[in-house]
Amino acid sequence: MIPEYQDGLKRLMKEVQELESSLLQIPFVSLNEYLALLKAFSIALEPMGPSFLAYLAAAVSDFHLPLSHMATHKIQSRDGPLTIELQQVPKVLKVLKSTWCPQAYIVTFKLETDAALLEKKARAHLDVENGYGVQAVIGNILGQHQTKVFLILAKDSKLVPFEATSDKELEQDLVAKLAAEHKAYMAAHQE
Repeated sequence: MIPEYQDGLKRLMKEVQELESSLLQIPFVSLNEYLALLKAFSIALEPMGPSFLAYLAAAVSDFHLPLSHMATHKIQSRDGPLTIELQQVPKVLKVLKSTWCPQAYIVTFKLETDAALLEKKARAHLDVENGYGVQAVIGNILGQHQTKVFLILAKDSKLVPFEATSDKELEQDLVAKLAAEHKAYMAAHQE
């Protein structure tokens, strides 16, 4: 280990250990597993109401190969070229917010490669009528997620940028902002 990083790493590991019990991370491998877990946990945690805060995994892909279309046995190369038809990944955010856990504070992600599309598409996630009705969207351009993102909140829909600096990762301020927003959301729903 490089000596000048040793103290900082020890502090970070201590912080992680202290906070570990307050964050539930749910690993998954396949799309089907993710969707089943998302539904099960959302329904199970629905009684928490506004106290339930979920950061949903960003979509890895908009398309997938359904289990019903997968080969049961090894595909034989002697059969010639292979054509695969992918299906769209089911959009479940609307049902999550309307049925599974309507009072939860939901944070989603929007990734684009075209900056001109990003804000419009991220704002669409906030729209209750035509979108998903989530409380917050973190948007970023492919390849910039570690250096620059922006946050849009349903309550005021201002575009709030977060950038990494030489002494701080962008997640520090972003997570602090989301924690404060969630606290205010809970307070507003207790009145």
